[in-house]
Amino acid sequence: MGPAKHLRAGGIVWFALDQDARRGVLVNFCGQPATTHPGPVRLARSIGAPILIGFVHRLGPGRYELQLKDLVRLPQGKPSQEELVAELETLLRYLEEQIRRFPEDWLWVHRRWRRGKRVAEARRKEASAQVRSGHAEGEARQVQPPQA
Repeated sequence: MGPAKHLRAGGIVWFALDQDARRGVLVNFCGQPATTHPGPVRLARSIGAPILIGFVHRLGPGRYELQLKDLVRLPQGKPSQEELVAELETLLRYLEEQIRRFPEDWLWVHRRWRRGKRVAEARRKEASAQVRSGHAEGEARQVQPPQA
């Protein structure tokens, strides 16, 4: 059973947003460019499911607390690229806040920003080349870092 069918049947689907995504969306995470999986936003928008923000906080040896934050409702329908970036960054701000509050709870054993920096640099070079050649249309969108 796929995640959409599982949600429609009343199930719950869990996503980890802090993972580096090979074919992800370039967003700002902890002040750095990072590629992030768009699945949570696309799935929620496709079927109108809310996103419940939650974290597990360690209280002590063998003691944990499940912290449920906000219920995020996104408009239904396919998002534009700008909407997708903005909505992913909104979700990531919850994670950033939790990491700042309880850094000892964040298990980070992979290179989270390895692709994001490469993708951001390639896009800057491409935009610069377009501007120099006179083929750039519109203005480049600057992704703002999350507020501390």
